[in-house]
Amino acid sequence: MLKVNNLVKDYVIDSDTVRVLKGVSFDIKDGEILGIIGRSGGGKSTILKVLRGMEPFSEGSFELDGFTVRPDATHADITKLHKMTAIHLQRISACGQALHMRACCGVFMLRYADLSNCQRKAHHIMMNYMRKAWNI
Repeated sequence: MLKVNNLVKDYVIDSDTVRVLKGVSFDIKDGEILGIIGRSGGGKSTILKVLRGMEPFSEGSFELDGFTVRPDATHADITKLHKMTAIHLQRISACGQALHMRACCGVFMLRYADLSNCQRKAHHIMMNYMRKAWNI
């Protein structure tokens, strides 16, 4: 199970601070799959890098299978997280738009109430691919 609670991530560029994750929270149960879809610069890669332990974060916490990670995580914590996780990157073209599918730990699930027809087609393609890739 993955529980994400109020994740905040800032990048400092020159003298400016840019908040790229603003209090992100969600829970994913064992066996669920999540695809993260969004525009360029929307924070898709950043959240996966945070959950993988490749990027530090400013606030919040997340718990993966009972192991909690906070902004003050030790090197040993990050090493343990690396042993527990992986990132799979896939590019799928749907409806003339590039759709970047990101999956971490095989436990994310797409949850969108208002999908356009194009997004529904992309979601269907992505979910079929992930089911085949992970035999689920």
